[in-house]
Amino acid sequence: MTMFVLKAFWDNEPAYYMNINDTIPSGMTFVHLTTHIDSATKFNSVEEAEEACSSLDTDAFKIYPVCPICGKDYDGHPAISRKDNKTKICSHCGIGEAFLDFIKNQKNSNDPDFGKAVLDFIEKQKKATNL
Repeated sequence: MTMFVLKAFWDNEPAYYMNINDTIPSGMTFVHLTTHIDSATKFNSVEEAEEACSSLDTDAFKIYPVCPICGKDYDGHPAISRKDNKTKICSHCGIGEAFLDFIKNQKNSNDPDFGKAVLDFIEKQKKATNL
């Protein structure tokens, strides 16, 4: 299942939403933030994340899905896991799964050019992802 986080940027650093404390004696609302996704509140649906986002007095936060494999948030179109053909994962993990399948297939084919094929594949991925 895909989880979601709220993330904003301050001074080019990520700030993840943890919770809101509205029991401060002054009547002010205090938003708890963290710089680590592991401490961030994870929402079970986009709707839950949207509800939390709408309670904030800022437009700085954006909803991001969290990859169930690496645990990092990502932006853009997800990859679909090859393990079950339905789980949404980040593109980096999608490339990793594809690469592992590629290696398994090459290894099983007894291809004498296996090493060259692996290096060619890596170069293509570097160019495709601008690494």
